[in-house]
Amino acid sequence: MARLSPQALQTEFFGLYALTGKAVAFLGPTAFALVTPTFDSHRAGMATILVLWALGAAVLLTVREPARGRDA
Repeated sequence: MARLSPQALQTEFFGLYALTGKAVAFLGPTAFALVTPTFDSHRAGMATILVLWALGAAVLLTVREPARGRDA
């Protein structure tokens, strides 16, 4: 995160990162709560974690690190 954000905007980027984490923290428990009774299986509910990890990995694959300068 520190390498991806511009030096002058690092505090704003980290603040947005923290806000985003708090804003979507309900997704995992909600997915588990919806899937478990639907499939009548705790295994299916826990599989939602794999889905969320896969979605996160897909998003991270789109992130490109900026080119480093000569001093880096």
